[in-house]
Amino acid sequence: MISHHLSRTGSRYDSTHRQPVPKRLNHHLGSAGYGKGGVADYCLCLNGAFWSIEVKRPGKDPTAIQTRRMNEVCAAGGHAVAGTAEVVIQTLRDWLAVRGIVA
Repeated sequence: MISHHLSRTGSRYDSTHRQPVPKRLNHHLGSAGYGKGGVADYCLCLNGAFWSIEVKRPGKDPTAIQTRRMNEVCAAGGHAVAGTAEVVIQTLRDWLAVRGIVA
């Protein structure tokens, strides 16, 4: 399950403010037809950065509204990724590796 993998990649400290933060802070946003459409499957704070994560089945792409929401997140200074669990996990690991958090 993706949340299991994501929970192992979190950081213990927010490098911006040097304050202890939860190892991971994520929220799975289930929808019952209320609220804003296209909101990601997972929204999380990872090492002080906001991430919007859309997990897709192999061969599937984000819908137009999901793509629009991901672009809004990026325009606001956050990060967004869509793909299979393997693609999402690799993207997060690469991002963390560049920052020296994981090898």
